[in-house]
Amino acid sequence: ISGRGRALAAAAVGYASVLSGASRRRGSVAWMNVGIGAHGSLSAGTLRGLRSVYDSSRGTYASFSAPAAEGVELSLGVSVLRPAEMASLQSRVPSASDAIFDSEAAGFLEVGRLVAPLEQLAALKVVAIRPTATAWPSPTDSAVEMLVEHAWPQVRLVADKMLAALPQEAADRCSGC
Repeated sequence: ISGRGRALAAAAVGYASVLSGASRRRGSVAWMNVGIGAHGSLSAGTLRGLRSVYDSSRGTYASFSAPAAEGVELSLGVSVLRPAEMASLQSRVPSASDAIFDSEAAGFLEVGRLVAPLEQLAALKVVAIRPTATAWPSPTDSAVEMLVEHAWPQVRLVADKMLAALPQEAADRCSGC
C-alpha cells in the first residue's frame, strides 16, 4: 500500500522489493498497482488495466506488457500530480479522451521495471471519479471502498494469472498469496 502519488508508489515498490528479497531475485515476484482512477465516460466501478502510462510531470510515455493484465480491458493511463490537471490534459494528450487518470502508475512502472520484467508488472484502476474533479476522494471513503471491493474478483483473476506465469520456483514460494 503506497498512498497517493508518484513518489509514494515508487518508494513502496522499492521498499517492498528489499523486504521481500525480490531486489536480489529479479523476476521472482509479480507486482500489481491497484487503485482508483478518473475517466470521462466509464461508469464508476469499471475496472481497466493500463497498457501504457503518460507521465504528465515528465511528458514521457512508458508501456506495460499486455499479457500481465490479460482478461481486463486495457486503456492508456495518464498520471497526474494533481487532479486539477486532468481536464486540461484531456485536450492536449493524444488518446487522453479515453484515458484513465491516476496519480501513481508512472512511479510504480518506473521503479517496478527495475525489480521485475514488464510481463510481471500490472496496473489496474477502478473508475471512481470524473476528470473534472478537483480532488481525489479519500481512499477510506466508503463509496470508494465499495467500488474497489466490487472489482476485486477481476483483480484476483489477474493476480492468479500473473502468479501462474512466474517461474515455478517463485510461484511455489508465493503459493496462497
